Amino acid sequence: MKNRKLKIDRQTDVPIYRQLYERFRDAVHSGSLQSGDRIPSSRSLASELGVARGTIEEAYALLSAEGYLMRNGKRGSIISTHLPKLSKIRKARTSTKVEKTKSQFVRATSLCPFQLGVPALDLFPRKLWSRITSSQSRKFAASEMMYPDPLGYWPLREAIAQYLALSRGIQCLPDNVIVTDGYQGALDLVSNLILRPDDSVWLEDPGYFGAQQLIANSSAQVVPVPTDASGLCVQDGINLAPNAKLAIVTPSHHSPTCVTMPLSRRMELLSWANEQGSWIIEDDYDGEFHYSGKLLPTLKSLDTQNNVLYAGSFSKTLFPSLRLGYLVVPDKMLNEIEHSMLVRNSGVATLQQAVTAQFMTEGHFARHLKRMRTIYARRRIALTEALRRVFPDFLNISLQGGGMNVIAALPDNVRDVELVERVAKKGIQLQALSANSLKAQPHNALIFGFTNVPEKEAFKLCNQLKEAMGSMLPK
Repeated sequence: MKNRKLKIDRQTDVPIYRQLYERFRDAVHSGSLQSGDRIPSSRSLASELGVARGTIEEAYALLSAEGYLMRNGKRGSIISTHLPKLSKIRKARTSTKVEKTKSQFVRATSLCPFQLGVPALDLFPRKLWSRITSSQSRKFAASEMMYPDPLGYWPLREAIAQYLALSRGIQCLPDNVIVTDGYQGALDLVSNLILRPDDSVWLEDPGYFGAQQLIANSSAQVVPVPTDASGLCVQDGINLAPNAKLAIVTPSHHSPTCVTMPLSRRMELLSWANEQGSWIIEDDYDGEFHYSGKLLPTLKSLDTQNNVLYAGSFSKTLFPSLRLGYLVVPDKMLNEIEHSMLVRNSGVATLQQAVTAQFMTEGHFARHLKRMRTIYARRRIALTEALRRVFPDFLNISLQGGGMNVIAALPDNVRDVELVERVAKKGIQLQALSANSLKAQPHNALIFGFTNVPEKEAFKLCNQLKEAMGSMLPK
């Protein structure tokens, strides 16, 4: 393909990097570019087209993430030599355009300042989301009113695969990405698919209450595995139930303590799964929000035996009522999952998937996450400083590398559950850490969500909390 064919349209709303990506991709599928063909350097192509080199690099990075390019440093870039397989896969998609969605925004007035698991809704780009929704709705075709693909809307699966490759180090094809109705939908799907009566399941203790409740309501046997400063204690799990069928873990930021599982323990967990032929669900619910230190590679990126099912959600990165999550699964599970999705709910509604896909492919998702990381880091520090100032001898706060909440340990003579119940009567929503424990010695601490606490409001809100605590505070 000659460079003269790489025309760009400066009058359209489609970003230039996206136009270039589509030109190269279409050239590959049409046969104009063949496996092994050399492409221009980003510097020379940027000069010829009169665009920034970074724009070319962004297009090349996207092509590389999806398997079209092989980048060889100073030796230049070539069209991937693995294209026969990729071409066959890409033919399955129905459209390269993103469709539409109808979303309902969470009412900020129903939100409590310290509430857990909710992103900063005051900072969500609602006007942009509304514009994309309107644009997609105008293009809504009658054919798209049929039942959705049970595995998910293809452009969204492509966008998720690209995002995971670039941001989380997970190399997967769109075919292996399954769109679900939130993380709970993903967990429910997997548990019903792989668990049989009396199978044992490792659950972090303390851990995410949603997973605890879902597994407890199944026919599987819940095995509470203690956690420490490094997350789930693998050796304790082996001692309790060495033949467990499934382990559900939050290694990036343990839910709810936010501690990070070190690489050595991740490898220990993978080794156990490989030896036993067991499954691991990696719940990466807020891995995007890391503020200090190096973010370790995901379990899935270290998985060589396809024992890890990677689960993500847009509830923490966009907004909860979107009800979209995703799973990365191996090829051997796809047919079973498709059948299960058809039987259970026939897939997720196309509309909200389509808007999310466009939001991602136009670069808004990456920019939104970058902005939120910066703001959350500031809000976390502001709340921590306010808590220490208002409760200097009452709360013992320890910060972890990331996450969306802060843990504050209480004195032994004050019970976290009782304190949470008391302040709830004043309209303040905290969570007791001990309420997340199944069998382990209860952890006596409060959990504060900081994402919806503006920096300027932190001190005032902490004083309101102090007033609500009343007589439970020491004199």
